[in-house]
Amino acid sequence: MQSSVQSTSMPVIEGLGNAQVPVLLLYGARDALIDAHAAIARARAINPRVRSAV
Repeated sequence: MQSSVQSTSMPVIEGLGNAQVPVLLLYGARDALIDAHAAIARARAINPRVRSAV
């Protein structure tokens, strides 16, 4: 069954840079793997229209 689902992955710069619809990124307050502030900074570098709240 899994083989019938097409992959929708793409490079983050292409995807976020060209986003025309809202994109919601959620990170846990105690996430040990993702630094939310660094992720937001990277997203803003790719797409200056990014709005965020931590």
